[in-house]
Amino acid sequence: MHKRQAFELLLGTAAMFSLDMWARQVTTPASTTTMIGSASFTPIEQTADRSINPEKVSHRRQHRAEKMFLAGVKAIEKNDPRTAEKDFLQAHELDPNHQRYSLSAEIARQYTVMQLIHQAKEERRLGHKDQSLMAIEEAVRLDPQNPIAAGFILTLVADASKQLPMEHTASIEAAAPVELMPQKERHTFHLRADEQDLIRQVLHAYGIQATLDASVKNQRAHFDTDDVDFEQAVNLVKLATNTFFVPLDSLHLIVAADTEENRNKYQRQVTETIYFPGLNITELTDMGNIARNIFGATHSVVHADHNTMTIRAPEPELTAMNEIYTELLVGRSELQLEVRLYEIDKTKAINVGVILPSSATVFNVPSEINNIITNNSSLIDQIISSGLASAGDYAAIIAALIASGALTGTVFNNPFAVFGGGLTLTGMEWNSRSANMLLNSSDVRSLDQVQLRVLDQEEATIRSGERYPIMTSSFSNLASSSSTSTIPQIQYEDLGLTLKVKPHIGRENEVSLNLELKVSSLAGSTINNIPVLNNRQYTGVVSLYSGDSALVVSAISKRDLLEITGFPGLNDIPGFQNGTNRQDATDSMELVILITPHVIRLAHKEAAGPKLLLPQH
Repeated sequence: MHKRQAFELLLGTAAMFSLDMWARQVTTPASTTTMIGSASFTPIEQTADRSINPEKVSHRRQHRAEKMFLAGVKAIEKNDPRTAEKDFLQAHELDPNHQRYSLSAEIARQYTVMQLIHQAKEERRLGHKDQSLMAIEEAVRLDPQNPIAAGFILTLVADASKQLPMEHTASIEAAAPVELMPQKERHTFHLRADEQDLIRQVLHAYGIQATLDASVKNQRAHFDTDDVDFEQAVNLVKLATNTFFVPLDSLHLIVAADTEENRNKYQRQVTETIYFPGLNITELTDMGNIARNIFGATHSVVHADHNTMTIRAPEPELTAMNEIYTELLVGRSELQLEVRLYEIDKTKAINVGVILPSSATVFNVPSEINNIITNNSSLIDQIISSGLASAGDYAAIIAALIASGALTGTVFNNPFAVFGGGLTLTGMEWNSRSANMLLNSSDVRSLDQVQLRVLDQEEATIRSGERYPIMTSSFSNLASSSSTSTIPQIQYEDLGLTLKVKPHIGRENEVSLNLELKVSSLAGSTINNIPVLNNRQYTGVVSLYSGDSALVVSAISKRDLLEITGFPGLNDIPGFQNGTNRQDATDSMELVILITPHVIRLAHKEAAGPKLLLPQH
C-alpha cells in the first residue's frame, strides 16, 4: 500500500471517532473469572435479571438456553470469545427474559475487541503495518466507540505522517498554449498574387496579423475557395504555400517555410519527464531510440538510475510519443498454464505350466538290493533280531534302514517306478519336476499438478525429479608428506523431467506453445567413475485456443520377456501346450503430460493502435 494512501485511510478511520467518545462499562457480580491476554472475563451468574414484562418461555427452551450459556463459558475458558459471543446471543434468542445472556455476549464482544487491539499493537511492534491496520479496522467495526482503538488509530496516523516524504508546497505549472481568436466569419477567396500577399490577405480577412519570415517565397500563386471558415482557410493556405504558423498572441502569428530548420527555430518546445517503472537498462535504451529515431526528438536523455527519460520536443510530437509509450507500457498478455503430469507403470507376469523331468536313472532292483544287504549286514541282523522285519522280506528291511537313517543317497531314497520281474526287475528314477500357476499384475499411476503464470513470449520451466551430484574432477594436496587432502569438483545434473514452455498469444485467444521436453536418468554404467546419463528429448509447437488442452505422451521404457521350459517341439503339438512351462513378463512405463493454457489478461485486443498524424518536416 502506498504511504500516502495508507495515511489517508488512517485519517478516514480516525474521523469516525469524536472527542466525546465514552467507554461502556458493565458491572457484574463476582464469579468465575477467565483470563484473556492481559484482561479477565467474568460471566454473569444468576441475578435478579428478569425483565419487567417477562416473555413466556417453555422449559425446553430454557434448558437449551442454559446449555448454550454453559457452552459460551467453556469457549471463554478456551480463550475463544468470538465463539462465546455467538453462544451467548443464541442463548438470549432462546430465552430473552435473562439479561445475563445479552450482557455476557456484550462482554465477550468487548474482549474480542481487546484481543484485536493487542494483536494490532504486536503487529506494529514487529513492523507489519498492513496487518496492524487490518486488525484495528476489525476492532473498530466491532466497537466503533472504543476509546483504546481510537487512541491506537491516532498512533498509526502519527507513524504514517512521520514517514511521508516532504512535498513541495509551491509548484510551477506551464502556461496554456497560445490560441488565436479570429473572427467567426466565412469568406470566399479568388486571389492571384504572390505567396506573401496571399497569406496576408487571407489572414487579414479574419482579423489576424501575420509576420512573414524571410524563408517565405515570393512567387506567384492561385487561391480559389468558397465559403470557408478560419481553420479551413489556414489549412488550405499552408498546403498552397508550404508554410506553417506559430501564434504569438490571440491576433498575431509568425509564418515561415515548413522546413526542419524553421520548425526547430520557431516552434515551441515542451519538456516532459516520462517514468518507465520496471524496465531494465536495455528496455530504457530502446525507449530512447524510439524518441530519437521515430519522432526526431534529439533532445532526450535517459536516466537509468531513476527509470525516467526527459524529452524536449514540439507538443504534437510529444503527444504522439505519449500515445506510443502508453501502447507499449500496457504490457504483454499473460496466461496461466495448468500442467498435469501422469506417470503410468504397468507390470504383468504369468508363469503357467509343468516342468517335466529332463533325465532319468535306470537300475536293476535285485543288484541294488544285494549291494545294500552286503554293505549293511550287521544292521540287517539287528533289524531281523528285533522283529522289525523277517528274513527274506527285503522290502521291509530296506524300509527299516531308510527310516532309521542308515540308508541315504541310494536309488531307493527317491520315488521310482519298476517294470519287468525276477532277476530282470528294473527300476527307473526321474529327477525334479514341478507345476507352476502364477499371475502377477500391477498398475501404478502417479499424478503431479502444477499451475503457473507466464507472460507472452516468456519461457517457463517445470522440473520434476532430483539434482544428482556428479564428481567431475578432484585435486589432491601433496604439499605435506604426512597427510594429503582431496578436493572434489561436483557438478549437479537434473534427473527426471524438464519441461520448457514458451507461449505466443495471437488474435482471438489463440495460443501457440513451443514445447521442449527432456527426460534424463542414470544409465547404470560409468566411464572413469563418472555416471553415464540417458537423455530423451522432444521439441515441437502446438497451436490451440485458450481453455483447450494439449496432450503429450512418451513411452519411457518397455520390456517383454518370454521363457519356455520343456521338451523341444512339445509345446507346438495340439493338446500338449500345458506340458511345458511358459513364463511371460511385460514391464512398461509411460509419461503423459496434459497442458491447458488460460489467457487471463489480453493486453492488446486490437491488431493495431490508433493512427497518429505528425507534421512532415
